[in-house]
This record gives sequence, structure tokens and C-alpha cells, in this order.
Amino acid sequence: LDGDVILLADGTFTGPGNRDIHFDGKILTLRSANGNPAHVIIDCQGTAADPHRAFIFDHSGEPPEAMIADLTIIGGFASGPDWTEFSGGALFVWLADPSFENVSFRGNTAEYGSSGRGGAMSVTQSESDFERCMFDDNYSRGSGGAGWLQYHGGTFTNCVFGENDSWIHGGALDMS
Repeated sequence: LDGDVILLADGTFTGPGNRDIHFDGKILTLRSANGNPAHVIIDCQGTAADPHRAFIFDHSGEPPEAMIADLTIIGGFASGPDWTEFSGGALFVWLADPSFENVSFRGNTAEYGSSGRGGAMSVTQSESDFERCMFDDNYSRGSGGAGWLQYHGGTFTNCVFGENDSWIHGGALDMS
């Protein structure tokens, strides 16, 4: 229900039900119970042959009160012939405005042939806020190793961008 808070216990979450998560327009908060992102990991286990993201906010209109907090996302992989498939390895946001606080995005990829946008995240026609987030070791075959922001974008407050890479341009962010 709107306003619900979902607390995750320490551990690594994998497989169906723990990836490709949609809020479906609901105003939810999903966060670790202890507040330490190193102790709560979503491992998407995505590959080029079997792509998976952690979260998908696609046309669902979530407001900034919908929040992901205090966790780590690894192993996201976006791939496919359409931009909605090859953008945002760990996180895809389109026409929604969820917020992210103290989230670590590590080792995520976006690629399909010579394309790919936003190794960790893609934010399109949205105004998502990222506060105290870490982007490290993410890769895009096209642009924006950490992220691709298009037609609006988002705000980044006290975020850290480490070793992110892209094949074409925008090692950290591509704001085209």
C-alpha cells in the first residue's frame, strides 16, 4: 500500500522476485533494516544472454516519495535491440521520479552490439534525486559509464563516482 516501508535484512538477494522489481505506481520505501548498504546486496545476476536489472520504473509515475535506500546493487545488465532494453544496467527510470539515498551501484553494465547507455542507471524524462550514492566499476558500451540522463535528469547530492567507463563517451555521466 502507498506509504509502506519494506525493510530488508542483511544478506545477498538473488533470483526471481529479487530483481526486475516494479513499484507499479505505488509510493513505497525499500531500504535495509540496518542502514548499511554493504550488508544488503541485490545481485541481479544479469548477463548479455539473460539481462536483469534491480529496479524498473517505466511509465509508472512514482513521485519522489517512492524511495530506494541503504543497499548495494551489483550484476545488473541491460541488453536488447530497443533503447528501453539497452539503457540502465541496474536501474531504469522513465516518466517517474523515485528517489535514491545511500545506494551503491557497483559492477553493472549496459550494452547491446555497439550501443548501451548508463552502465548503472538510465533516467529519462524524470527528475530523480540521488543523495549520498556511490557509482563504481560500472560500464556502458555506448555512453555514460555510471549513468545516462536524458530530457530532464536528476540531482546528485554528495554522490561519489569512482572507476566507471564507457566505450564512446561520458565515463561518469552522459547528459544528452
